[in-house]
Amino acid sequence: MNCLSFPAADGGQTADGGLTFCTSDGTVYENPGYLTRSERKLKREQKKLSRRQKGSNRYNRQRQKVNRLHAKVRHQRQDQIHL
Repeated sequence: MNCLSFPAADGGQTADGGLTFCTSDGTVYENPGYLTRSERKLKREQKKLSRRQKGSNRYNRQRQKVNRLHAKVRHQRQDQIHL
């Protein structure tokens, strides 16, 4: 599978519409889609947090859950960049 050649600003990686990732040596990596699922889950959990009353125990538990998901998404993005 060929990757469309978009000029990368740093000369490192280029993306083909979010479907694949290509390195400068031509190695092609498929996008597994786990990041999209995690972002959807984060969105859902943030929505739940917005419905909680601030300062309550459930609010604090939900806030911790959202914080963990933010960290998970951040790590997944870093892992995807540093293939």
